[in-house]
Amino acid sequence: MRLLGAAAALLSIVALTSCGADTKPAKSKVPIVRLWSSLPHRGPQRVQSLAVERAVRGAVFDLRHREGKYHVEYIALDSSSPGGSGWDPGVSAANARRASLDPSTFAYIGEIDSGATAVALPILNQAGILQLTPSATAVGLTTPGVGAGPGEPYQYYPSGQRTLVRLTPRDSLQGALIPVLAKSRGCRSLAVMGDGSIYGAGLGDVIKSEATARGLKVTFSQTVDPRDSGYAALIHSVKAGCLVYSGEPGKAAVRVVTDAARANPHAQVIGPDALVNGAFANPAKGGISESLARRVVLVGTVGPASGYPAAGKYLLLHLGTRSGSLVAPSVVSGFAAAELAVGCQSRVPLLKGLPDRAGVLACVMGHNHFSRALGVYRTLRRGDTTLHAYSLFAIKRGRIGLIMSLHAPRPLPAVDGNPATPSN
Repeated sequence: MRLLGAAAALLSIVALTSCGADTKPAKSKVPIVRLWSSLPHRGPQRVQSLAVERAVRGAVFDLRHREGKYHVEYIALDSSSPGGSGWDPGVSAANARRASLDPSTFAYIGEIDSGATAVALPILNQAGILQLTPSATAVGLTTPGVGAGPGEPYQYYPSGQRTLVRLTPRDSLQGALIPVLAKSRGCRSLAVMGDGSIYGAGLGDVIKSEATARGLKVTFSQTVDPRDSGYAALIHSVKAGCLVYSGEPGKAAVRVVTDAARANPHAQVIGPDALVNGAFANPAKGGISESLARRVVLVGTVGPASGYPAAGKYLLLHLGTRSGSLVAPSVVSGFAAAELAVGCQSRVPLLKGLPDRAGVLACVMGHNHFSRALGVYRTLRRGDTTLHAYSLFAIKRGRIGLIMSLHAPRPLPAVDGNPATPSN
């Protein structure tokens, strides 16, 4: 089958490139057009990043049959720094500048994290380059309102034109889903502990607003940093029936959740999509203990494998899952991002041997698209899509496993008078 062949192709070429290395320039007499990615090869997102890169390579390899007057070259960049523990702002910015200064660039896939995406976006926007993110969910990247900071999203688009598309739902939907989930699990109160990141702060604001609007008492909503001198007193002030950590994976997430759960021995813990990660779930990788995991559920921005077309199902089960544990939920959206970029490039003629970036953007934004991994979806002109898949996951013996699919409710207007984010 063509669909299975597309997914299998990415697995067959994994050995052709070493992790973190740039693809060697193709020896071709025809013009070269370049697709770039920037993802962290170090830190808690390493496993997911490398899996997404393999998915992108598979999509590019499978779509090269459409080439005729040009050759597509994929260049994978590392957005982390040596000795670092994740994406680095300086490296993310340098990667974006490198791609924007190359006239053969037609699209850029990155980043995994919302903060890194925010760093790269203005640079790429000024160059008119299509940017596709498989997993950055921060509200302010595309919309104002609850969950967005001052000046967002307009500060990311100095050209005045939208150039970002995310193939994952934004946090205004996840932020509405988490309080509904908490109420369905019998919680009458909710504590939201943030990490201060763009992602964590925005999601925390949405959860607080949605919980209040839905009649759930919010007893705590602050940034919690284990490095602060007042950390012990602050974490012991957290009291609620459901605990939510609004932040990125890493050592801080593990410690905050562990300490807050210890101070609330009967509380349930709900983790957002960023914590669907082995660095949080697997004690062998520095994650939470098995005893605490029994009280934890995770909300993931990915549907059950059975809900995807054949290629998406194959990707999720063979590349996104290892030993029965979901390790890279973004492989499906990463594959779809490459499909979208390369597909539109193939439909837009070159201009004097170089990509027509404006034409690629016009092809992508505001239209219906078909992905062999995701199915049919529509890109909205602000950069969001009609993709709204969510699932609930549990942790058992360090492995992340599906419980059920979830339906995100329509976000409610903020009760404090702040403007609500767009609902679609």
